[in-house]
Amino acid sequence: MNTGFDHIAEHTLEEWVLDRRPGEQYAGLEEHLLICRICQDRVKNIDEYVAVMKSAFFAIAARASEHSAA
Repeated sequence: MNTGFDHIAEHTLEEWVLDRRPGEQYAGLEEHLLICRICQDRVKNIDEYVAVMKSAFFAIAARASEHSAA
């Protein structure tokens, strides 16, 4: 599907999701995300991945803490 514009690079979406930094470097990003379902879905997938990784990290850290306390 040709929408007349390029999609946002994966690394840019990842940086935006992780940092949530406003600024000139993200100047057209939010505007693009308002209209582009494809990039919205990609951001959702990145958000879900980050949530799963955080959950796994905290579970592992809790287990490690339990073992070191024993």
